[in-house]
Amino acid sequence: ADDMKWYQNTLATANWALETIYGLFDWSNPSLTRAVLIVLICTTSYSLFLPVHYLSLTIGLYLLFMWTAPFKFIMWTIKGLASYAGREQYHPKDVQRKWKNVIVGTQALYRAQSGEKKLVASALPTSDMKHG
Repeated sequence: ADDMKWYQNTLATANWALETIYGLFDWSNPSLTRAVLIVLICTTSYSLFLPVHYLSLTIGLYLLFMWTAPFKFIMWTIKGLASYAGREQYHPKDVQRKWKNVIVGTQALYRAQSGEKKLVASALPTSDMKHG
């Protein structure tokens, strides 16, 4: 009875593994399938144009040096440069335009706390203003 249960569990695990592999290629999870497709295309094109021993040398060097301090520093620098190159650049005018209502509201709140009642009324929108 225990052997039968073990066989059933083993078959269930094998079935789950095969369904997972099948799920990689039927676009049920598009981002994961896209990543697998890109890896397959890159490895196929690499193996068509370059000798395999270059790939094995590259992987071996990576595994050999990946925990050393100079390699970590190089990877940290590359990640930092990639992050810097990929981020959106903000200019002061864009920030000022985007956050204008927040800045006006904050200034009005500051004036209200300071006791400048006259300026607060002109800075805050009134109920008779048309909202569009």
